[in-house]
Amino acid sequence: MRHKHLFHFLLFRKFKETKSLYFLIALKTFALSLISIFVPIFLYKIGYSLNSIMLFFLIFSLCAFFSVFAGGFLFNKIGVKKSMLIGNLLLIVNYLLLAFIKVKPSFFYLAPIVFGAYQGIFWVNFHTDMADNLKRKKFADGIGALNIIASLVAAIAPFIGALIASVNFSTLFIISAVLIFVSIIPLFFSKGVREKGNFNIKEMFSLVNPKRFVAGIGVGGEYAIAYFVWPVFLFLLVGLKEIGWLTTILMVISAIFIILITKWIDKKGPNKVMKAGTLINTAHWPFRIIPGLAVVWYLGYSFLETFSKMPYTIKTYCVGKKGREINAIASREMTMMLGRIIAGVAIFMVPSFIFAFIIATVFSIMQFPFAFEKER
Repeated sequence: MRHKHLFHFLLFRKFKETKSLYFLIALKTFALSLISIFVPIFLYKIGYSLNSIMLFFLIFSLCAFFSVFAGGFLFNKIGVKKSMLIGNLLLIVNYLLLAFIKVKPSFFYLAPIVFGAYQGIFWVNFHTDMADNLKRKKFADGIGALNIIASLVAAIAPFIGALIASVNFSTLFIISAVLIFVSIIPLFFSKGVREKGNFNIKEMFSLVNPKRFVAGIGVGGEYAIAYFVWPVFLFLLVGLKEIGWLTTILMVISAIFIILITKWIDKKGPNKVMKAGTLINTAHWPFRIIPGLAVVWYLGYSFLETFSKMPYTIKTYCVGKKGREINAIASREMTMMLGRIIAGVAIFMVPSFIFAFIIATVFSIMQFPFAFEKER
């Protein structure tokens, strides 16, 4: 609580656009936390194998890769808010498709296409709007505040989601879809700095140097395993309701650690924090396969993910030129999606939990060289 700059930013910042983005991400994170961790479990429970689940994720990642470009072009043509609205509507359609997948099995292939389209269109525009409305020297405070809000608001969501899912998954998908629709509304009553921008493919590719490229693939690949393979493994160990309350505990712990890590970044800079965080995060992955340690490491990941990923996000926000953040954000999202594709292909070919956690270790250490890039 002594980190006064963070809470000054959180409570008193004058940017109306930023406050609307906070509300959006708070409600949206609550909706996503109701269901996100349960999607691979849902697919597993209705009869899909780990191999099939990774096919679902691979289709999603391929579509997400190309939707990064769609997100940039929409930003140029119709602006950031309308682009985010389109992204949210696509996410709603995805959840509705998942809700009726047992009735219409072909939705198994359609849902990840729609989900992938949402991913690039929404997040490219969201992060661009955040980067555009934050002062560079306050990136750590802004991103820290964003993550604290998301963690605290969403803390109870996995527990509620598990209770609903244990009765009916379709109801959970529909509730999430309604909340996501509501989350976007306040953004249209706020006053932002800019509506349209200068997305340029040539500039986007020019910002992808070797260190950023390798790190982006590492972040994306690790994400694929942490959010699509790990939940199924944990479900087989502890059950559905237990995952719900474990994830709730994780969210609360995460909010506490974000405050601490934001303070470290302010004092030490993102590079030093990212070096330490990435090494510790890498070391933990092989131990996840040990059943007796799985739950401990899952709760520990609330710290490890923030420790390594928050400095990465701050550094990528600083890459783009002022007023042209869209190109840096798009280059980051593109490399991350490529990492997810690589992970999806690897696990689709070798559908093994042991193999997945081994390559997660590799993906994690790939992020380390980016910590040596000069801070801007």
